[in-house]
Amino acid sequence: MTRLSTMRDRISVMNPTGGDSKTAPWQRPEWRGPFGRIQRFYRKRRRGLFVGMIIVELFYVFVSVPLRIGFLYDPYPSADWGTGWTEDLTVFTALDVLADAVGFTSLLDIFASQRREQAAVAADATGAIGTRRQRTTQAGTKTVERKTSVLSKLRDSMVVAWSLNTIIPESHDHEGISRPVVLELLSMVPLELLSIAFGPNSLHLLRILKLLRLYRVPNCLRELKHMFTSSSIVQMLEYTGNAVLFNTVMLGLASCHLIACGYMTVAHLECGIDFMLCSKAHTVLTTIPEAGEGGIAEGITAVSPTGDGSGYTCWAIDDYLVGTGVGRQYGRAAYWASRSVTTAGFYDVAASTNAETLYVIFAQIVGAIFSTAVLATFLFIFRYRNARMQEFMAHVDSAKEYMQVRHFPESVREGVVNYYKNAWATHHALHHDEAIERLPGHLRVSVYSVLKAQRIQNVAFLAKENIEFVNTLALRIEYWVYSPKDWIIEKLPDGMYFVLRGSVQLDGPSHPQVHFAKAGDHFAEGCLVFPGRSDERARAQTFCDLYKLPQRSFYKTMKIFYRENAEQRLENMRSMHARHDQQEQKMKRMLGRSADNAMSSNQISSTGRHSVSYGGDVRSIKKQKIPWRMPGSNFRKWWEHARLFSLVFVVFEVPLYCVFDADTFPFGHKSVYSLQSMASILVELYFVLDFVFRARFFAYVDQLALITVSDASYILDAYREKGLWLDLLAIVPVPLVVEFVVGRGGGSTMWLHMTRLVRLIRSRYLQHTIQEFSHLRGLSSKVQQAGTMLLYVTLTLHVAGCLWFLMARLSVLEGEFEPIEEEFTRDRCLRDAGLHGNCSWTMYDAYGQIGTTFVVQDPDSIYTVKMAYLRSIYWAIVALTTVGYGDIVAFSTYESYFAAAWVFVGAIINYGVVGAMSNIISNLTASSRHHSEKMNTVNVTLGHFRISESVRARIRQFYHQQLYVQKVTSEVQLLEGLPSQLRHRISSILHAESVRKVPLFIDAQNERLLYELTGLFRRQLFQRGDPFFAEGTLCEEMYVVVNGRANIYSKRVGSVPVGALSAGDCFGVCELLLQKSFSTTVIAATVVDASVITHAAFVSKIERYFPAEMETLRTQATQQHIFDMLTLEAVIDNIKSRSTLAKFTEQCTSMFEEKENWGQQRIKMRLRLYWDLVVLALDIYNAFQVTFRIGFLAHPSSGARLVLVISDFVGDALLLADIYLKLYYFECEGVGLGNLISREERSAKYMGHELRWDLLTSLPFYYVGSSFLAMSLCRLPRLLRLRQVTDMIDSLIMRLQQRFSSGGNISAYLSPIKLVLILLFTGHLAACIFYLICHTDHNPKSWTHHDPIVHMEHESTGVLYLRAFYWALTTVQLGILFACVLRSLIFVLSS
Repeated sequence: MTRLSTMRDRISVMNPTGGDSKTAPWQRPEWRGPFGRIQRFYRKRRRGLFVGMIIVELFYVFVSVPLRIGFLYDPYPSADWGTGWTEDLTVFTALDVLADAVGFTSLLDIFASQRREQAAVAADATGAIGTRRQRTTQAGTKTVERKTSVLSKLRDSMVVAWSLNTIIPESHDHEGISRPVVLELLSMVPLELLSIAFGPNSLHLLRILKLLRLYRVPNCLRELKHMFTSSSIVQMLEYTGNAVLFNTVMLGLASCHLIACGYMTVAHLECGIDFMLCSKAHTVLTTIPEAGEGGIAEGITAVSPTGDGSGYTCWAIDDYLVGTGVGRQYGRAAYWASRSVTTAGFYDVAASTNAETLYVIFAQIVGAIFSTAVLATFLFIFRYRNARMQEFMAHVDSAKEYMQVRHFPESVREGVVNYYKNAWATHHALHHDEAIERLPGHLRVSVYSVLKAQRIQNVAFLAKENIEFVNTLALRIEYWVYSPKDWIIEKLPDGMYFVLRGSVQLDGPSHPQVHFAKAGDHFAEGCLVFPGRSDERARAQTFCDLYKLPQRSFYKTMKIFYRENAEQRLENMRSMHARHDQQEQKMKRMLGRSADNAMSSNQISSTGRHSVSYGGDVRSIKKQKIPWRMPGSNFRKWWEHARLFSLVFVVFEVPLYCVFDADTFPFGHKSVYSLQSMASILVELYFVLDFVFRARFFAYVDQLALITVSDASYILDAYREKGLWLDLLAIVPVPLVVEFVVGRGGGSTMWLHMTRLVRLIRSRYLQHTIQEFSHLRGLSSKVQQAGTMLLYVTLTLHVAGCLWFLMARLSVLEGEFEPIEEEFTRDRCLRDAGLHGNCSWTMYDAYGQIGTTFVVQDPDSIYTVKMAYLRSIYWAIVALTTVGYGDIVAFSTYESYFAAAWVFVGAIINYGVVGAMSNIISNLTASSRHHSEKMNTVNVTLGHFRISESVRARIRQFYHQQLYVQKVTSEVQLLEGLPSQLRHRISSILHAESVRKVPLFIDAQNERLLYELTGLFRRQLFQRGDPFFAEGTLCEEMYVVVNGRANIYSKRVGSVPVGALSAGDCFGVCELLLQKSFSTTVIAATVVDASVITHAAFVSKIERYFPAEMETLRTQATQQHIFDMLTLEAVIDNIKSRSTLAKFTEQCTSMFEEKENWGQQRIKMRLRLYWDLVVLALDIYNAFQVTFRIGFLAHPSSGARLVLVISDFVGDALLLADIYLKLYYFECEGVGLGNLISREERSAKYMGHELRWDLLTSLPFYYVGSSFLAMSLCRLPRLLRLRQVTDMIDSLIMRLQQRFSSGGNISAYLSPIKLVLILLFTGHLAACIFYLICHTDHNPKSWTHHDPIVHMEHESTGVLYLRAFYWALTTVQLGILFACVLRSLIFVLSS
């Protein structure tokens, strides 16, 4: 502030006008009028315009200098100043003069910036004292107006600079200007004067020093960021990952430009500016390539390289750029550079000489570095950006999954999901104390003072209390959350409430009319001073966050602070509260607020927009059918489904129609009554109805009040704010009129069909509709992200494919097309595209590659719209995945530029998808991966310390139970942070059976009591050997066993159990009601799942609202406790007194039979290890063998057929044996090999989860006949077993680690096996499908007819498979990418 005030004072002193300093510049006469407005705009935007001018100059320098060196500079000039000056030089010279002028201005700005910085530092150095002294001097001095000249300005500038340098502190270390000044001066060295000696063409090269000005790019970007700090784009780039990604992509684009210019420079150095220094250029320019022997163009082979091959050719000649313009040459060079930087493997525009090969190697290294940097940046962004949101969404997904498994009602699911949505939308699910606890201590005290203490001081009768008393109350404040329509105070309030967020509806004697408490208000303060007398009721109108000051905490604090004077102090508070109420009521009557409030409430209830209906107990509300127009109705749900499918149809159909169907060339006329047209009409009818429904009928939920709005006028107003006019424009039937009345055609008719693009306005709803669809279907966030990504990538590929065909359409117009009768070669297409611009990729694809014609030339041609579309999508996918086969490449200039752009953008998308999918899959498998790592560490540790096998088994069992058995965590995570009444409803669902297992509660015969009790229970898990409680401790919890068994022990008889608990038993009920100590100890004999209720929860809810029932329960509990104690004494007396009984109980440590035999367990583990290896090998064999038979072995020899049939029967027998062993041995706990014969026990877990699937995969489908293909198809169900191969591999790795734990971390060496198998099988499957398609297509242009190795080996099956597998491995990146997407979807859906 001192700096700013000082600078203002200096400006006022140095005002040269001598006028009134209080007059604003724009109020002066010379600033009025149009010219004055222009001056004001310039003065206001001067810095921004200057920076924009600098950026334009830098962009021109960066683009023009390499472009001129690479494409316009002749390394072997022969022209002088008389004949060498061209129009290009005229244009560039004029632009160079402007750029140099801007550069000189930048140099002056460097000095001006230094003076501004020194002035600011000097202002800091003078300080407040200097400022006051300066103001005093100014007050007594009159400004004298004097004329200024250039010399006087220079002198004043030197004086100012000297004075600033004298007062700047020596310790101030500011950045010097030597480096930028030196760079600017070097860039201004007039090398252009050397062109007098070297000729005008050298001007292109002599501008190279201007590239030194690019050092200003970071400073310009930094200044732009400061100018547009509030912009959303700038704020997004503030994040480190986004900034690094932006910088990397920009460097990649710059690299493409520089590498393209360098590639052409190499060609010019080899063959000259017009390539005529190389002998092959004359032949290429004068000869039309035709098909010759071996597919080589005639006339070109007549010229052969001489000597070492120098002076023969270059890449530009082989690409037929001889005689073409700079635009064509730059497009082809940029096309090659983009492919090199993104490591795409197209083989056109390839290097031809040694120098070019070395340059290509350099470009590939740059591309590898760029690709690695982009991929690493995406991985960083998806892993660490929005980490909090990912953690929150994982929590929401766990809650959804848990509610689905537990079969929660739809209303409860909706309540939970809506709460999570509101929590993220309002405060990003950040708990109010979570952020405060991270602050330093002094800041934490300040924040708590604002959040709590000041709110307490706003209460009338607490305003004059001392700060210690208020701070103590602030520490006792509790945080509560409520959902809409939840009762906050239904009967008697037990505390005072402060509204943090949301709206609360109040009624009662103190509020005769409906009153709403908003954020910052408080209510129910009367219950603190008048306990039991307040009948105020409160209900949440929206999601509410409240602070609650409980009565008990208030009275406890009063007793601590005022001791014997607490009652007198409380009486004073009551009188203050009464006086405040009287004053408030008097003020309301004076201002007429009561009448206004009543009027507004009547208006609200009459319109129905904010109507609130009160209901009784949630259990008494019957499920009513929701009207079709209301949110949540079945009609609205299915309408949203149709809306999503219609939007997807529109975004795919519109580009397809505009590019492929709008013109008759080259596919001829097409019927307007096609399936696509009929579907388009139906979709348009749907959107018309959707427009009507959303404008008049569909009710919506007001986001502020969270109340359903059903009034038609309000619905129309809301729709008008959300884009009614755009939707109306989208349903105007102009495209239908053009399609069915005007018809298809070329020229202007084709452009009329572009009105169909208006329908894409609806695509703005696509993301929101996807989210609504995911919510309606209950999909997790991971499935939604994967599905959304797959949809958008597919849509991007679709649009790119359509644009790719559009480039071909623009390259060859219908009027320029001439039917081609002879065989068409790649060289001829390249030459025609370069010299005449009349060839495209579609022409070569149809005439040269597939060997057919366009439909306009031959109506029976196979190159139809469908085939052209598939070929376009095929090219888009190949380019995006950077596979780059090279069978479809760019020929025309339009295609070259578009291909360069799409290859670069597609590679960025590819890396982004890979990064996102790796993050999703990593999150999906995080729990199992962490468990595997933990188990491997445990196994290595146990082996190192030579722990006994029995102890190892127990430790492993404990960790396995933590992962697979423990479901309590899900319930705890689900209930954490939810509104209290919503938690109560969920607990009522989960623990209804547990409450009814307690006889004392059932005998009370009070359904309301049972309902309240059920909501207080929580689930708790005890591992084997965990104590529930210790003998002699005060009872704080009671337990109801849901699953598992436990032993009851007493200290008086040692380790002999005196009782047992099993599923359905309860314990601690009497002790909880009577507040007594436990007389025994309970220890879990197995994993025990129990419902638990704490004494604090029981007292706070039951004793307060059910006092009469509590007396009855205590009476019954006293009687039951006496009976239980007598029974326990009798049991203990029997054990101690009877010697015959003591003889048998000495060795008894449990009431349950111990089935664990560690010898049998060790044998079972070893057998399971070897058997699973056999089954895994069988599953992998079936996967490879079945697909190979279908693809390559349609007609095997008799010997091979016999071997395969025998292997099929043996494999099926092993699969049946695997089912039998799992059912009666491997999956059964505590059984030996004898159970395989007796079959006394079966594995219920295996029968409930895996048995049906294993039976389905082992169905005995057999074909007896001559068709071996049909026999192979019957083996397809065996492939379903692949879903469990990855889990089997993980399990085997873990067991091998257990078996050979002393050998170190074996799992680290075996874990890549799974990835290798996935890679090999994906390539194997792709090879089989690839050959099967070629074999059934019967196309003479297929790869099997042109592969020389296949012909050399006489098309043997082995060679065919190896060639197909080789192709598949080169393409496996695409397969793995989409396999990752599908696998993540299948994994989440199946789990």
